[in-house]
Amino acid sequence: MDKTVYKSRVGWETALILAVLLVPQIVLAFFEPVSIYGMLVLIVVTLWVVFTLFKTMYTVDDESLNVKSGVFYNKTIRIKSIRKIAETRSPLSAPAASLDRLEVYFNRFDSVMISPKEKKAFVNHLQKINPDIEFVPRKKS
Repeated sequence: MDKTVYKSRVGWETALILAVLLVPQIVLAFFEPVSIYGMLVLIVVTLWVVFTLFKTMYTVDDESLNVKSGVFYNKTIRIKSIRKIAETRSPLSAPAASLDRLEVYFNRFDSVMISPKEKKAFVNHLQKINPDIEFVPRKKS
């Protein structure tokens, strides 16, 4: 049973949001008196976010797709249950570190948004295992 790991793309939008939120806090901490507890909270939150961004991955084996983000999000989807994969730029919360996303529809009403770096290879890999998966490209505006 071969496993292929697809890492999540980290989009510039995500990096910009993090920079806008975290950089001012870090800079202020150097110029304003701050408690050691406040600084520890800032460091822990920053490390947690960065860890989660870089530990978001999608593993495909012969039967399943495993979506893992950080330590708390871990979902396994049977590839035979996947009906459709659609490109999207939805900003809704998801185990995806970029807005350049794929929404994977599975079972009857379930879906998850992900952002593999190699979208085309990822979709082709899943379609090779389950040829019934429909791919819907994003409409260009």
